[in-house]
Amino acid sequence: MMIIELFVWVILFGIFAGVVLVLDYWGHLLREQETYSRDELIDFYRIIMRQFENLTGRGETGLNYLALGGGIAVAWVLTLFGGLLSPDITMAPDYAEDQIPNYFFSSILFLLILHIVWPSIKDVAADQGGPDGILSRLLATETPFFFAFAVALGAMNLTVWGVYHHMSFLFCAINAVLCFVYAGYRLHTAEKPYDDGYDRRYDTATDDRYDSAVDLSDETDFKQNGDDPY
Repeated sequence: MMIIELFVWVILFGIFAGVVLVLDYWGHLLREQETYSRDELIDFYRIIMRQFENLTGRGETGLNYLALGGGIAVAWVLTLFGGLLSPDITMAPDYAEDQIPNYFFSSILFLLILHIVWPSIKDVAADQGGPDGILSRLLATETPFFFAFAVALGAMNLTVWGVYHHMSFLFCAINAVLCFVYAGYRLHTAEKPYDDGYDRRYDTATDDRYDSAVDLSDETDFKQNGDDPY
């Protein structure tokens, strides 16, 4: 059953990560533009790839990917640790049992605690190894870490319920939604890797259109002045 569970989790993680990235993109697009092309709204592959590049494009790319993997690993470790503390009373894995330790370690509570203490952890790392130390640089990649952590934990909640049906569906569903909302919050509040606004990020199908508009305006100016642009 572990292979089936892993397969289900990978699918859910991919779906919900994509949904959060697209919703964050739509939110910025609606605030930055008054009109939109069809491709700007529903070119999902390009949207997700552009959003993923933004997620990993600030700072050191290698550390950002490491932070993504670390967030996923922490979500799995917490889930399995809850199972380690839960008694084995059914044929389902311990981490899927309807037990208090599983509800505690699979909840968003630990994520919120880590969110609160993260600045203090960064300060300690800076004091110990300096602001340019490897630990300080890794802790600076908090957006990829928390995004992956939140989405992975929410996907794990739904996977455990969907495969084994022991934990409460209401708890798993509400907790997963809260995790996805938090992941969107981290994306929304993150400093963007580009400094020239959101037009560069979200012009999924209008690059040529904008270039053409500039060229036409230049040609019009030349004609109005009686000059030959060529």
